[in-house]
Amino acid sequence: MKDTSISYHTKIARQRTERLRTLIQTLPPCCQDFFRGIEPTTTVLTRLNYAYDLRLFFHYLIENEEPYYAMPFTQINDEVLATIRPIVLERYLEYLNYYKGQDGREYENTNTGKNVKLLLSNRFSNIYIRWNAFPPISLRRLICPKLRKNLSFVLSQMRWPK
Repeated sequence: MKDTSISYHTKIARQRTERLRTLIQTLPPCCQDFFRGIEPTTTVLTRLNYAYDLRLFFHYLIENEEPYYAMPFTQINDEVLATIRPIVLERYLEYLNYYKGQDGREYENTNTGKNVKLLLSNRFSNIYIRWNAFPPISLRRLICPKLRKNLSFVLSQMRWPK
């Protein structure tokens, strides 16, 4: 018999939580700490989207960047993250213009989408700075893609690592 006492929103949140748990298991182990750190201040959907974006970044890293080429996800740890230079993030932002996903589909990102992914890098870095796990990636040196005025204002109010 079907349980009708659970609301639609609760069912969706549970499905997203299960999807998030499955996706986190495919990410590098250091990501589990990140998701634990942002859990109190984010929704399940936000964390799920972050997980997709982090998976994309780590796939880019191991497929396109020389020192990380063909590195298994299990070997990506705090020490490896500390070696990521701003130029790697700039090349990643360029990669986001157009790429093919693992499913073979083609994807494009606007400047807004690229900035959202850049903000995720900032948030990811800030969690580890708070735990003193590694020095921050200097995102201040990056040139952000041009945005509409209202989103530019939001970005200007962000606390960037020094």
